[in-house]
Amino acid sequence: MKLIVSSTALAGAVKNLCRVINPKNALPILGDILCDADEGGRLLTLTASDGEAWLSQTVALEEAEGGGRFCVPATRLMEAVGELTEQPVTILATTESDNTFRMQHATGEAFFPIDNADEYPATREVEDAVTQWLTVCTMAEGLNACQWATASDGLRPIMCGVYFNFQTDFADITASDGHVLMRHRSENSNPNITGSFIMPKKMARLLPSLLATEDRDDDVQLTFSDRTAQVEGTLWTLTFLLIEGRYPNYDSVIPKDQPYRADIVKGSLVSAVRKVSPFASDASQLLRCLFERERLTLTGEDYDFQAGATDRIYSDCNVIEPLAVGLKASSLAAMLQKIPYGEIRIRMTDPSRAVTIEQKPEEDKEPKSTGILGLLMPMLLNE
Repeated sequence: MKLIVSSTALAGAVKNLCRVINPKNALPILGDILCDADEGGRLLTLTASDGEAWLSQTVALEEAEGGGRFCVPATRLMEAVGELTEQPVTILATTESDNTFRMQHATGEAFFPIDNADEYPATREVEDAVTQWLTVCTMAEGLNACQWATASDGLRPIMCGVYFNFQTDFADITASDGHVLMRHRSENSNPNITGSFIMPKKMARLLPSLLATEDRDDDVQLTFSDRTAQVEGTLWTLTFLLIEGRYPNYDSVIPKDQPYRADIVKGSLVSAVRKVSPFASDASQLLRCLFERERLTLTGEDYDFQAGATDRIYSDCNVIEPLAVGLKASSLAAMLQKIPYGEIRIRMTDPSRAVTIEQKPEEDKEPKSTGILGLLMPMLLNE
């Protein structure tokens, strides 16, 4: 068969597909990309898999003579097309005689063997599924805000994923490792459909780059069952196995009545954390946060090396007496990155209970019903 395709379009698709493939695979064929050429529709569908996820991406063909299916090594294909400037490339694939893939471009060519497409594992079907719709903006914002908070402990696989929870009044995207929690809440655009599932961390990291190719205001179709889910974009489809199990009741962990609050300009707090955190202990990364009526004082100390730093910023706080809370510097910095700029609101109860951080709500919407909320468990202060 003879196919002519844009080098840029092919390279972009192959780059995304390579992110699905594992460096080492039990089945050698999983190191390949499945190519399915449709002569009549002038479409080339590329599929990559790690055995638990399947990403298919469609590339338009400028010309097509003959069609068929074949597999090519993903690394070879990326090496062949990755350094090319924008230009049409000609693909010649022979599946009946010498099983060779040959790609010709303006200044040369590359060739390598192809494998039998019949050995490639079929994409898992999503059976007995329900379908939801999220805007590209909502899903991308939720994944970017929450994925960093997932756990890395293989003994708790449920906490190693991102939890999607669709209820009548809201749609939540949540992640937690037991010490920090991030929740992105939006309105459920289809309140008649409820349900939940746990997306593997690898998929949560891959999806934002795929969503970046879509219009932010478009809707993305999300289909899920008890074991499998599928996200469908304009030119790509991602199908993956879910993490099985019951996710903890995260809403019960988020305090509902916190008497103290501090309103702070996010930029000021981010700057203060950057100034002070390098002087905190490498082992604990403990920051002492002292909340007073019109001031927040951040202190980091490393007693082993007799080093420390302090920074003070303005805050509008309703505490009666000064309140000191210990927070982990790296978690606080990561959480602040995900909350929109402007004023943020920190809520507290006492030094031993969870601290919540969110964008400052409007006066007529108290508390804020949608948006990003972060929760930090405090650290013990030696005072």
